Amino acid sequence: MIYVAGAVAVVLALAAGWLFGARRKGDDGGDSQSGLDKALADNRAELRSSLKDATDSLNKQFANLQTVLNTNLKELRQDNHQQLDRMRQTVDEKLQATLESRLTESFKRVDRQLEAVNKNMGEMQNLAADVGDLQKTLTGVKTKGIWGEAHLENLLSETLNAEQYVKNFRPDPNSADEVEFALKIPGADGSVVHMPIDAKFPLVPFENLQQALEKNDLKQIEKARKDLKAEIREQAKKIAKKYIHPPVTTDFAIMYLPLESLYAEASQQTDLIEDLRRQHRVNLVGPSTILPMIGLLNMGYRTLAIQQRVGEVWQILTDTQAEFGKFGDLLDKAQKKLTEASNVIESAGSKTRNIEGKLKKVQRIDMEEAGGGLLGK
Repeated sequence: MIYVAGAVAVVLALAAGWLFGARRKGDDGGDSQSGLDKALADNRAELRSSLKDATDSLNKQFANLQTVLNTNLKELRQDNHQQLDRMRQTVDEKLQATLESRLTESFKRVDRQLEAVNKNMGEMQNLAADVGDLQKTLTGVKTKGIWGEAHLENLLSETLNAEQYVKNFRPDPNSADEVEFALKIPGADGSVVHMPIDAKFPLVPFENLQQALEKNDLKQIEKARKDLKAEIREQAKKIAKKYIHPPVTTDFAIMYLPLESLYAEASQQTDLIEDLRRQHRVNLVGPSTILPMIGLLNMGYRTLAIQQRVGEVWQILTDTQAEFGKFGDLLDKAQKKLTEASNVIESAGSKTRNIEGKLKKVQRIDMEEAGGGLLGK
């Protein structure tokens, strides 16, 4: 732009000079038309030459400028491309590293979760197999009784000493019937009464009740509850007939239901509980209620032990009192002996003093006799 402004200024200066010269020649009035034409022709030729030179110079300068601009733009473009490539490479590297890190962490987390899921699935399969085996095991009446007996034995062994209960106790010596467990209840006179405890597990009616409750079938629920109550009544009747034999046993027995849900269902039937107590003298207990009962029994053991210890302590105190009385008599006798010894010592002292007085008299007599003899001579 600077070169273009200079060229235009040169052209304008030439045109101004030409016009000024033509005006002066016109003012002089002595030039002819031919001179004017020649001057104009010269000026025109000179102007063309100047314009051509200026145009050539401008074209050359424009060409140089264009070359310089192209070179600078090319270098700038190349530099921009290089910087953009470096920036893109840096950004790509950071994005790649971040993406790889996050993907790796995500995959690790997913792997851990999948491992946990697989482990849980394996445990669930094992649990399902164990439950299936347990369900198969509990299908038999004898096996169900063994399971309930084992559950009851675990509770008793954890809360009582081995000498506080008997396993497979025979209440009636004339019968082969044996109750699973009998708790020993000691009396104040040292005798022992056994309280029968038998575990029962009416699984089939209880399962039918659970299935009916899941289906929300009111008729099936009512029927299953009646069957469950009938089964519990039948078992209580057997317990009362086989295991309640006073005075060897208490006049009541305990039926243990090993499932808390089973006991909860049975305990909701208040008429069933009262019928069992009144007609068969059987009390129902479950896993949550047998422990307080055993706790009360332990308290009874401790109370009896304390009472027995109180008797022993009272006997010891009585014996000590008797011995203390004897010791008092011995002290009285010792005091008498000491008094007698003191009297004897005092009497001996008095006699000693008497003997000393007599000896002094004898000594004086001897001295007097010795003195008289000397005077007579």
